[in-house]
Amino acid sequence: MIITENKSNNRIWILATGVIIILLIAIPAFIKVYNKHRIMLYNSTIDNVKYKALKCYREDNCGTTVTLQELYDLRYTTTLVNPLTKEIYDSNTTLTIEGDKVTFNG
Repeated sequence: MIITENKSNNRIWILATGVIIILLIAIPAFIKVYNKHRIMLYNSTIDNVKYKALKCYREDNCGTTVTLQELYDLRYTTTLVNPLTKEIYDSNTTLTIEGDKVTFNG
């Protein structure tokens, strides 16, 4: 009987050790992927509105400094929401266009 208890205890320890090792690998990997996804989501939203501002400028509908409200009024984009905080950007937020470079000031 003592021998079977030791085998059972060994199996439990081996299983617990395996689970701990898997968690030590999985949790940091999940955090890294989650944070990278959030950054990419934010950058995608900002890049999209920058593209719309540049398009407005190239079509001579906007100047070198354009507000989000102008883009809304000219129907280049809909209400811009921060994908991370779910807050609506202020419509007075400006975008500055210099050549092909657009700077989001918000």
